[in-house]
Amino acid sequence: MSNPLNNISPLDGRYANSVKELTAYFSEAALMRYRLKVEIEYLIALGNEKEVKELFPFSNTEQVRLRIIYENFNSADAEKVKDIEVITNHDVKAIEYFIQGKLKKSLHPWIHFALTSEDVNNLSYSLMWQDGLQQVYLPTLHHVYKELKNLARKHKNAPMLALTHGQ
Repeated sequence: MSNPLNNISPLDGRYANSVKELTAYFSEAALMRYRLKVEIEYLIALGNEKEVKELFPFSNTEQVRLRIIYENFNSADAEKVKDIEVITNHDVKAIEYFIQGKLKKSLHPWIHFALTSEDVNNLSYSLMWQDGLQQVYLPTLHHVYKELKNLARKHKNAPMLALTHGQ
């Protein structure tokens, strides 16, 4: 087990319990899951593209099976991706190879087709922030707002000593 004093930031150590809900959106495993989502959704969209005659549209059942790859992504899968990354020395390439391990060989050329790592990364980070804001940050902020509103109402008639202009 690693020493928490060697963490990159206090968020991983001292404040880990306070921010643990965010790991589903901002951890390395979460980034892997979002990269998988981008790659899989792109593959599905590519299959629906009429101009790409070599790839056929995926049926609803096939789309569900493809989406299960990222929807059911777990810690063991993340470890597999890290093992692949040791060999490739490339995080997005490791995601590509992980997907190849889940799909039939005829689809391999279409995984990451015409994409750069930056295409995958910038969309993944955007989705991470969008989901983290919607699922954790905004609900928490709304709760704080409600608590402040309640406190303001409760104490609205309480006298308060105040000085102005630094007196």
